[in-house]
Formats: sequence, C-alpha cells, structure tokens
Amino acid sequence: MKSYNSKFFRIRALSNLHVGSGETNYGIIDNLIQRDVLTGFPCINASGLKGAFKQFLDSEGVISDDLKYIFGSDTTANKVGQSNVQNQTGEYVFFNAYLLTLPLRSNKRPYFLATCPSILKHIITNARKFKDIELKDAETFIQNSNVESNKAYIFNKKYLNATIENDDLDIECKTLEESVKKLLFGEEQEELLLISDKKFSEYCSDNNLPVVSRNALDDGKSKNLWYEQILPRESRLFFSILEPTNSQTPDILQSSLKDNVIQIGGNASIGCGFCEINQIEIF
Repeated sequence: MKSYNSKFFRIRALSNLHVGSGETNYGIIDNLIQRDVLTGFPCINASGLKGAFKQFLDSEGVISDDLKYIFGSDTTANKVGQSNVQNQTGEYVFFNAYLLTLPLRSNKRPYFLATCPSILKHIITNARKFKDIELKDAETFIQNSNVESNKAYIFNKKYLNATIENDDLDIECKTLEESVKKLLFGEEQEELLLISDKKFSEYCSDNNLPVVSRNALDDGKSKNLWYEQILPRESRLFFSILEPTNSQTPDILQSSLKDNVIQIGGNASIGCGFCEINQIEIF
C-alpha cells in the first residue's frame, strides 16, 4: 500500500465563482453550481480542481514528466490517434473542495464570513483521519457552540449590535479559540460569524445564493438569455491533497500555487473563478 503525506489548503475566491454542476435544470436558474451530495453545501469536485491545477502548472512551464507524475497521462493524446502513448495514473490524490465560509452582508462591516459547526467538525475530522493530529481546543470550542437557529456568535465586541441583511439573528459575543481562527483564516483578520447548521443551509440554498443573468447577442439583439448561480467572491473553501511520501516532485504543487492566482471553473473571459490558494499552516 502506498504511503502519503496529506496537505490541506484554503481557497479564497477573489471573484465570483461558477463551477457548474452540468445538470439540466428546468427552474428559474438555468446553470446551477456543484454541491456536496451529503450536506447540499456548495463544493468543487476534485476533477475540476485537478484540471485547473494541471492547466496552471503547464502554463508555468512545469516539465511534462512532472505533470504526468502528479496528474497522470493526458487522455486527449489517445483521442488524436497517438496510439503509442502509455497511460499513467497520477500519483497524487485530489479531494473535493468543501465550503468553509460564506460572506454575508451586514450593517457594521461590508460582510461577515459565516460558517457553522458541521463545517468545522468536517475539517477537523479530515485532519484527524489524514494527518493523525488532534485539535482538542478546536474540538472543545465546537462542542460548546450549540448555536440555535435564531442566534449567531461573533468574536469582536465592537460588532455586538450588528445585523445581517434580510435576517433577524440574535447576535452574541463569544471568545474565539485561536486554533479555529487559524483554521479558517490563516493570518487574516477577517471577522467570523458562527451560525447554526440549519441557518447556514438556508443561506446556501438556491433561493439565497446570488444569480447573474447572461445573454448572447446577435447584431445587438438578445438571442439567448440565461441565468447562472454563483458562489460570491470572498467565499472560502478547503480541500486536501495526498502526496506520495517519497514523491519525485516534492513541493512543486504547493510552491507553485502559493501566492499565485488560479482560475477555477467557467466564465474565465468575464473574470469568474479567480482564486488565491494557500496551505493551511496549522496542519
């Protein structure tokens, strides 16, 4: 059995993000985003992440042998008649990116970054399974954060009288465990809003996520108007990658991604999907 080192990463959406589900929808929204089949929260499937990273590393001039080692063979080669191409499975394992925080507009600051207990449990469970580490302070924090559906916790007293747009939440102030802050934001000083799983699900529903209109014009006339669902900019997601313990390309992926802007999903030509990706240092 292969031995792996697990790496955890955080995605920050610098622009609106549309990673389409590819499913036919007969409602008002034509193009829906991908969602986790278990929670229904927005996500990015591993295949989409893998493709975006491969395209970026290729554009950065990473040699083809290293790309093949990380991602596997380019399956398009056989499609164009290169029958002598040997298929190779990528040595790195990519997992889905799951939603970490969602920006919610407020009267006290432009937005809070909202999350919920089930998301925090998920990322800590992943850390325990793949990294074999304990985050006891963070686990205790979550266990003591039984948020009722009409309440929310903030962690800075100056925002105590804040309100969330289109909702009436009873906001209380709570001490934020430092490990949780690093888990969510790294060295950033964004303000966290902890809400219930039920309320978070409502904010992530098709009824509440932003929708943008798209239009195809022919000689100035509308020929095809459609609507696309997006994950708003400043959303955060997290994902993990398993790297072979004796990798022949150590740190190429994480060093290339760090401090660069990566485009993920569709609509690149209109500025969608541009993201910043950094490793979660707490792991």
